[in-house]
Amino acid sequence: MKIQILTSRAIGDACADWAHDNLPKGWELSELTSFVDEDADVIISVLFDRILKPSEIKGKRVYNFHPGILPENAGSGNFSWSIMKGDKKAGITLHKIDEKVDHGDIIAIRDFDVLPDDTAESLFIAGSSHIQRMFKDYFVKILKKKYKTSKQDMSLRKIYSKKDLDKMKDLTSIVRALTFTGKDRAFFTTRNGRRIELDFNDGVI
Repeated sequence: MKIQILTSRAIGDACADWAHDNLPKGWELSELTSFVDEDADVIISVLFDRILKPSEIKGKRVYNFHPGILPENAGSGNFSWSIMKGDKKAGITLHKIDEKVDHGDIIAIRDFDVLPDDTAESLFIAGSSHIQRMFKDYFVKILKKKYKTSKQDMSLRKIYSKKDLDKMKDLTSIVRALTFTGKDRAFFTTRNGRRIELDFNDGVI
């Protein structure tokens, strides 16, 4: 039996290295990490940057360590959205992959606090640490099918895309809307508490 770990991140490479040293008897680890091994029986995606096609997963058991709490945080950029939504918790979801994005049955969720000074990057670093621990806890269980699953509540499902996040980057309309002599401007506060105001005519103040 052959297992493949698909990844586009260093944390996935670390998981693959660990898996290589902890393979149960009778299993072989594919050396490929950037595209699907047709001979793989089980595929585990760890922060892989591409959605798998139905033809690639047909006849295989496929799993994903998703950076976000499902079903409320499907798609991409979820640590950014957690901050923008004011979430108190972010997390990692281990789930089965089916033909829809982040849609399969949930095996486990590990959550962690979103702190007032967190950034998307700091949440990603924290999430990566949780993925590595979660991977070690569930790797053998996945191979031996020793896990339970639960269906996602699709009434709570929200899918975020890279395009959604790109739209948030352009603050022009917000700055224009709040540029008015004598009134408070748009602003952001830095980590050290400095208030930076934005003005459509004068730029950063």
